[in-house]
Amino acid sequence: MPETLLSILCSERWRWDSFASSEITFNQDGTGEALRDGAFRPKTYALRLEQGEFRAQSCAPEEGQAQAAATTQHRPRFQLRLTLDPSPYPPREEWLRPERAPDSMRFWEWTQFCSRQAGYF
Repeated sequence: MPETLLSILCSERWRWDSFASSEITFNQDGTGEALRDGAFRPKTYALRLEQGEFRAQSCAPEEGQAQAAATTQHRPRFQLRLTLDPSPYPPREEWLRPERAPDSMRFWEWTQFCSRQAGYF
């Protein structure tokens, strides 16, 4: 049976980090928590779904920086990467309590998510 974009998005959690402590889930009904009403207004995104071998965005070296081999070992490898522009997380002003996790994690900067773990680097 062929997969649709909706079935791929809603079938699993999408990880931002390697330890599954930061994830995003897509609900078919578009529900969410801890956000102001403005966060639920229709938005337009550029979306890219890639198949290959990827590491979570939080494990990738920052632009222009080499990453030591020790810090890249034992990081999960994923088969799918979803990139959204802008981030699917609402901007700071659309959170009810941004001074908590949103400010420390800067969710609105998270643009890449991986799924279908396929071993380790």
